Amino acid sequence: MRASLLALVSLVSLSALTGVAAADDQFHPVPGAPGLELRVVAYGRGVHGEMTVELHNRNGAEATFVASGLYFLPDDPSGDPPQRLAMVGGIRAGSEDAPVDGVAVAAGATRKVRFDVFCIDENRHAPPLDQAFTLAAQRLPARVTREIVAQTKHVFSGVELRPTAEQESMVQSLVWEARRQVRTRLLGDRR
Repeated sequence: MRASLLALVSLVSLSALTGVAAADDQFHPVPGAPGLELRVVAYGRGVHGEMTVELHNRNGAEATFVASGLYFLPDDPSGDPPQRLAMVGGIRAGSEDAPVDGVAVAAGATRKVRFDVFCIDENRHAPPLDQAFTLAAQRLPARVTREIVAQTKHVFSGVELRPTAEQESMVQSLVWEARRQVRTRLLGDRR
């Protein structure tokens, strides 16, 4: 009985750790959104998954956060960095889980939101479970963002709240196809 209880506690502890990556715990300026800062809180559910972030508005007036074109760099000093992740699809905020294109952040306030992220590096290895990510200092080039949206819009038109596993797989393939279509250097590219 005691061994069974210990095994159960170990399994619960391990399952709590899987699928949630570390965060760098720093606020970073949101590119193209003066006064808005973003901090990665958690990333989970595998190569394509959900990123949870906190937004802080340092402005004296309400600001709108738009995540389109944001991407995240892995904190990896090893020289063999894993995949970078890009925001694809809508933002889920608060109790309203339906994806939206933008969310308001009150002056001086901090707000937690979630969105789906997908790998933009077909040729890199998957991030380990404890991988930390940092917001890139610039957004994806507009033509990359447009191509990703064009490639994935038919899949997202069928998503009500969260993509299914099949939809996630389709979107991931389409994101890689968009990156093959529009070749450009991004922050974090290997020299």
